[in-house]
Amino acid sequence: MSRRNELLRLASGQGQSPQVISSILDTVDAHPDLIDLPRMITGLLRVLRTVDIGTPIRLQDCDPLVWREACEWLISLRKQSEIFRDLGELFWLGEPAPSRNPVLNRGVKKHGFPYAALWYLPRDVEGARDYERLLAQLLVAFQQQRSDNLYQQRYAVFLGLRRLCELRHCSIPPELNIWGTAEHFLTSCQLFSPSESRSVDAELFAPISRFVRYSHGEEPPTRSGGGSGRGRRKKTDQQELSHFISEDPRGFVLGDPEDPDQLPGHYNILAESADSHEGELAPDELSPPFEIWILDDDGSERPYVADKLSQQAVEAHIVRSRQLLPFSYTQFTLAELRDLLFGASDLFASCQQELSLAKDPSGLQLRMEAILLLHISLWLGQATTQVVQLTVVEHEDDCVDGLVLVKGAPARFSLIVCSPDLVGDDRWQPAIGIRPALLRILLPDLAGSAALVDVLLRSFSRPSNRIFTHQAAELETEASVMTQLNLRHA
Repeated sequence: MSRRNELLRLASGQGQSPQVISSILDTVDAHPDLIDLPRMITGLLRVLRTVDIGTPIRLQDCDPLVWREACEWLISLRKQSEIFRDLGELFWLGEPAPSRNPVLNRGVKKHGFPYAALWYLPRDVEGARDYERLLAQLLVAFQQQRSDNLYQQRYAVFLGLRRLCELRHCSIPPELNIWGTAEHFLTSCQLFSPSESRSVDAELFAPISRFVRYSHGEEPPTRSGGGSGRGRRKKTDQQELSHFISEDPRGFVLGDPEDPDQLPGHYNILAESADSHEGELAPDELSPPFEIWILDDDGSERPYVADKLSQQAVEAHIVRSRQLLPFSYTQFTLAELRDLLFGASDLFASCQQELSLAKDPSGLQLRMEAILLLHISLWLGQATTQVVQLTVVEHEDDCVDGLVLVKGAPARFSLIVCSPDLVGDDRWQPAIGIRPALLRILLPDLAGSAALVDVLLRSFSRPSNRIFTHQAAELETEASVMTQLNLRHA
């Protein structure tokens, strides 16, 4: 099994959506060996925090709240005890980070951007936010790629970004509109000229602007036939690249007198690192009734007196902490919760009646999805980021996502059994008599949410078996408005 498929299997077994994890891996063009993946995803997480600042930009299939939670899970894998057995020794290279980018000499020309580029941190802390927004714009352009033959341009972007991170002062040319929409950024790249820019580092952005243009359909230049006196060369649709290598104090310079923009910048020849790193061990096992354990505290030293903490007390604390709904559950009485559920159902029926008369049903679709979000949250107590990933399947055997609605009479919800990362003393572990842990549980649909799902499926088309088409933040806002309306009229 490939590393990627093994990671998706782990995601399904730990309550994460394989679809979301797969989309994240595609967005970063993950290396087949998932080299130092938690550190790369940490870089992606920093980038995701800039997409809603200023003018929002959107990555394809990306719900920022859902992706941030999934990224946190990917990063947390470095603490799991058996992760190296499942995903290989290169998955996490430990702390401190290696002195060299671990993707170098391991396919960096193919996976330089975006994967290997996410490994770097800009030296200029004050300019880090601008740099991360630039990466966000480049990821949007990468998703728009209309050709698979841009490996040279992507490698050139990697070299440019690496050089930017090395600079004491990282300055983005003001001509490049990184804080505008993706369309505005594309236009600024089309108009960008390094020779006319006011930035002292403008030449570093020449390959970046070209990559954005090429990703949106502009054709890279190709060689024409030469006049060597031996007849015309056969035309070809493939790019032809040629360059000379000369010495330079900074390393090796790649250039071409006829087309200097094909392979700009510098690179260093680095020896493959032979260092080995061991990750932290944190067993994740279900405990027997009287075992004594405490929560993992990220590798800090623990005195042996920790065994005085009873399992039952910690377990009760965990159970209580997992019962919080997306809005504050403690503010509602049982009667208020009942009225809220019935009121939301009545409002859903009203929206269904209005559909036949609505010229633009998009507003009604948002409201109906928000009502469904309330139904499922009230019954299952799941966070919004989990509920919005709800999928519908015909059979129980098809359940792979964290939250699934299984059709039938009656319909049932299939959920992953989530357990915290625990650390126990091996001396207290019994060798036999442990009941095997359940991976999933089935809960009946007592709130009638399946009927609402059926209405949504009949009323609005969908490209997949995902129920929610709006993002978590939009649904939370709409649900909050409806909650206030219901309580006001109750």
